[in-house]
Amino acid sequence: MKYALRDTTESRRLAGRLLAAATFMVAGLHAAEAREPLRVCMPEDTPPYSWKVKADERGFDVQLARAVATRIDRDLILFWYDNDYDRESDGVIGVNALLSANLCDIAAGYTLYAPTLGKPAAPFARTPGYRGAKPPRQRPWIPLGTLVASSPYHSAAMAVILGPGAGERTVESLADLEGLRLGTVAGSMGGTILRTWQEGRYLKQTVSLQSTVDPLDGLNRGQFDATLTDVHSLDTWRLAHPDGKLRLGAYRHPARFNLGYVALANRQALLDQVNQALVALTDSGEVQRIAEATRMTWLAPVEPAIQAELSLPAVVKMSTQ
Repeated sequence: MKYALRDTTESRRLAGRLLAAATFMVAGLHAAEAREPLRVCMPEDTPPYSWKVKADERGFDVQLARAVATRIDRDLILFWYDNDYDRESDGVIGVNALLSANLCDIAAGYTLYAPTLGKPAAPFARTPGYRGAKPPRQRPWIPLGTLVASSPYHSAAMAVILGPGAGERTVESLADLEGLRLGTVAGSMGGTILRTWQEGRYLKQTVSLQSTVDPLDGLNRGQFDATLTDVHSLDTWRLAHPDGKLRLGAYRHPARFNLGYVALANRQALLDQVNQALVALTDSGEVQRIAEATRMTWLAPVEPAIQAELSLPAVVKMSTQ
């Protein structure tokens, strides 16, 4: 009996040592995981959001990613990819492929639009181009995962952009465009809205432009007086034309789309940390300061956070509200 008791005591001591060692090892693993860098997918050429000039990484999304990484106590790795791919695929499949290939943890500047979230429309896709990638047809087909969104950190909207010919007008509604020459790009949402508003009320005032033409160039030259386009297209144009004469009108189209981060559904724990960081950065005013420093017009996120599917007729109809 004494031997059995001694054996049991020694066994308990050994078990205690093993438990302590295991606890130490688990704690070490968690600490190592917490120190892993935050890998953020970033399109190469989308000013004012993100772009590169040689080794210089610039833009609102770049600076915000740095702030988020600091908040969650991680180093940051930006994974740059070719956004020429996006112009053909809307970026949805390409971003999913990058995340599903484990090339990054989250992707920045993603439009929070219901049809582009959740389960993918296709089961497989190739990634867009990136440094070190094989030619497109030699890249492997990647099984795609389910996408989930972060909280939004800003929004995009169409606005009236005014040129020198608009004088001192502020344009608070589309009705205030009476008497102005309006530049409309064929096939664009802004052009369609202006040409069809109130059953074509402004048709005689419109100047039609080809889809390959940047309307802001013509607006600055005085070819027409105003146009309706995305707010951030003016930010982009101003980066290349710091002495330009264009300005934002007061009108904002009711259709707005939030932007945020996106990740695979199995990275929800990381996305929760990112969301906490975004709340803190927004509440402190840091997000707005980053926008100002990177010369981007910051528009606050709107409700609902994720926009339901919208048709072009529905967007045009919203212009009358």
